[in-house]
Amino acid sequence: MLNFPGTRALPAPGRAWAELHVHSAGSFLFGANHMQELVAEADRLGIEALAITDTNGLYGARRLAEAASEYGIGSIYGAELTLDQDLGSIVVIARSLLGFTRLSAAISAGQLAGAKNAPLYDLDALSAAAYEGEWAILTGCPVAGEAAYDTDAVHARMDKLVDLFGRTHLHAELVDHRLPEDGPRNAALHAAAERWRLPVVATNAVRYAAPRSARLAAALTALHRRETLDTAIGELPPAPTAHLRSAEEMRILMARYPQAVASTVDLARNSVIDLSKLRPQLPDFEVPAGHTPDTYLRHLAEEGCARRYGPRTDPAAGAAWKQLDYELSVINDMGMPGYFLICWDITRYAAEQGIWCQGRGSAASSVVCYALGITSVDALKHGLLFERFLHAEKTDPDIDIDFENDRREEVIQYLYAKYGRSHCAQVANLITYQPRLSVRDSARTLGYPMARINEMTRHIHHEPPGPEADIPADVRALAEQLHTLPRHLGIHVGGMVLTRQPIGEIMPVEWATREGRSVLQGDKDDVAAAHLLKIDILGLGMLAALHTACDLIAEHHGIRLDMASIPQDDPDVYTMIAAGRTIGVFQADSVSTPAVLLLFIMRWVSSCRSPKPRTLRTLLR
Repeated sequence: MLNFPGTRALPAPGRAWAELHVHSAGSFLFGANHMQELVAEADRLGIEALAITDTNGLYGARRLAEAASEYGIGSIYGAELTLDQDLGSIVVIARSLLGFTRLSAAISAGQLAGAKNAPLYDLDALSAAAYEGEWAILTGCPVAGEAAYDTDAVHARMDKLVDLFGRTHLHAELVDHRLPEDGPRNAALHAAAERWRLPVVATNAVRYAAPRSARLAAALTALHRRETLDTAIGELPPAPTAHLRSAEEMRILMARYPQAVASTVDLARNSVIDLSKLRPQLPDFEVPAGHTPDTYLRHLAEEGCARRYGPRTDPAAGAAWKQLDYELSVINDMGMPGYFLICWDITRYAAEQGIWCQGRGSAASSVVCYALGITSVDALKHGLLFERFLHAEKTDPDIDIDFENDRREEVIQYLYAKYGRSHCAQVANLITYQPRLSVRDSARTLGYPMARINEMTRHIHHEPPGPEADIPADVRALAEQLHTLPRHLGIHVGGMVLTRQPIGEIMPVEWATREGRSVLQGDKDDVAAAHLLKIDILGLGMLAALHTACDLIAEHHGIRLDMASIPQDDPDVYTMIAAGRTIGVFQADSVSTPAVLLLFIMRWVSSCRSPKPRTLRTLLR
């Protein structure tokens, strides 16, 4: 069997092949296929291992792990790094988990040293990391503008790369897209490799799974350049050849360099990594002397429980204390006291600053969260089930906390200040092509005038246009291919991730468009796949409105209310809701809410054998 996770047997001698240079759709506006499409095509071609090497990032790492595991294909992790003008781009392949964390950290450092979409790598730091022996460096794509027949330039670049990375870890990368310039360039590169006694590998510098996606890749290039296909013609590849190939095709393509194919497979087999073994941990939470995280959590929870329900000796509070002890035992068994202490600290900071906050979702099912002040909902009073929030089979508790929308930034900056940007980052939001933008960008790339584009997209919203829509066939065909492809990273509405080790070692970090914000190179699904715990720091305008309203009540009536003491049983409020007068009421103001409420009332009426007319009139008033 293979020496990496999977079920596929080793190919027969001479039929083995692995691809070490592939751009997925994570190379925004460059790679033309989703991960699942690339892996499925690799499986069809008999490729035994696949490296995803997106530009300046590990955007597709966790998606590769999932897709490759499904097909029994070895997963290899790398990135194409854009260096300075003389060195061009190199491909870095991680050869171990340590190599992966080093590569992730190097990408983070380069991204944060530069600007958005313009990383700046420290060549000395890259050189030092390469000499640790956990990376394989491929010479990558040629420098832009380098003449194919300029052998002196090829040799000069190779000399610089050898000087930077050494002969042990550098591999000459031969790429043949069946273009006239590929033969001379490969010959020069092979000669330079022989002079330095470097291993030679072969790749396809893949941009798409199969030739049928070549036109989409060309359109992405034009979009990236903000041009049409006609005006960008000089920058577009002349043939649809940057795709995955089988072992037989590669033997024919690299007939002059048979050792390159064998070396590629050897390198691939020794670079397969199981990312599931990378287990990040939460940062240590500083507790008072004499305490451990679990004892301090118990101390805080017991203080809160006594305040909310009464002392342990009070028989009326017995159920609350029993539930508290049970929940704390589950939390301790799962090793999660630190997570709850971090959430408590966030809400404590907000309270000290006078910022209203409220835990939402399944966290409201926890007496511990209620006792700590993370939520203001009495789980016992409302009969909520703790196991919905946390149990032995559910290792990712989800504590989402709403804050006043105009003061949420204070909480985010508190986290950056407390844990440092190297241990704290926001989750990204993967912005994908949706129907309206798909049609718009397709038409723009194909050269349609803006007036016509506006006409095409005027009535497109969340669903792809139907056959009756007045959209030209070429626009429709390209839009269908663009639809759901990633376009860029945005900022998640509130997800924050904290780690004990530098977070950039688990997942690279880059600048967001918003000033002072950095985001992970992954969305909430990638974060979950990386075993990172997410805390949602959300902004809610209604909290600010409630805070203002309660301040006015205190000012004019002398009654001080907060989230826990606002009356829950005001009959006038329920009468208003039952009558469907909910416009402007948070989470009940949609146009469909009155109809839903009426449906509930009708079901209640039908369930009553002899409903009292007065009660019905009150409800329907």
